[in-house]
Amino acid sequence: MAQTRQQRIDEIIKSDPFYSGDDTHLDLSAFPALTSLDDASFEDELFAPLDRTGSGGGAKDLKKFISDQMAEQSAEQHGPSTVHVGQSRFRVTFQGGVWNADGEVDGQRHRYTASDREALLGKLATMARQTTIRELTQSQRLEIIRLCQGGQKHHAIDLYIRYAIGHRHYADDAAMLADPALLPILNRIADETWFYSEPDAPNSAEWHSFKEQFAAGRPLTHDLLDSAYEKFKRTPRLLAATPEEEPDPREIVDDLNSMTDEEIDRTYAATVRASNDAYRRRN
Repeated sequence: MAQTRQQRIDEIIKSDPFYSGDDTHLDLSAFPALTSLDDASFEDELFAPLDRTGSGGGAKDLKKFISDQMAEQSAEQHGPSTVHVGQSRFRVTFQGGVWNADGEVDGQRHRYTASDREALLGKLATMARQTTIRELTQSQRLEIIRLCQGGQKHHAIDLYIRYAIGHRHYADDAAMLADPALLPILNRIADETWFYSEPDAPNSAEWHSFKEQFAAGRPLTHDLLDSAYEKFKRTPRLLAATPEEEPDPREIVDDLNSMTDEEIDRTYAATVRASNDAYRRRN
């Protein structure tokens, strides 16, 4: 059967690769720049391989790098800053990708480092909580006094330390006692608990002065205070005389004129005895 003209055209189109399929296909072999790169890899061996683990490590490192660059630029523009921690001041700087804090607390130098500023401030806040000495509340102080009066002074000391100093990271009690920053509060704890435990303990300026001289810079303990008090009681002390208003000489003359000879003799003898007694006490 003879093909019609339209059938012959359709057959030619089907057999021609230029017209096969849904799209028009061009021979681009002579034009490499126009060749599709859909199947070609875009990785370059001169660079590090792509992170295909799905952990996002590459993005994390990039973010840290950008954050460090921004922090360094900010630190260069504004310079070092000062952060107040209680009564102490810390100098905060950023250098070499690390945040640094340098300051003194109770005469001791402290240095901290962190990868970012927020972490560094967190370390300073933790240090502040550890070095803060807290004053006792009225109920806490009363509890300490009752324990001392009941003969439980060791329990009172432990409790006072927990209230005032809190939980600190020391290897043992010896390490805590060796911390020079705690010497003032530990001296106060020893002094107050000893005072609460002794019914006849003095609280005069004379005793406090004597106690300070006796301790001579040594840390206070109950045994040391006991020895100081025993010596204090055996030491002669001059009582401070209450200043009196000087009498009017005319009144003295009038009194003498009104006295009889016998009254004058008794007054003279009493004055001599008092003077001799005072001399013997001084010598």
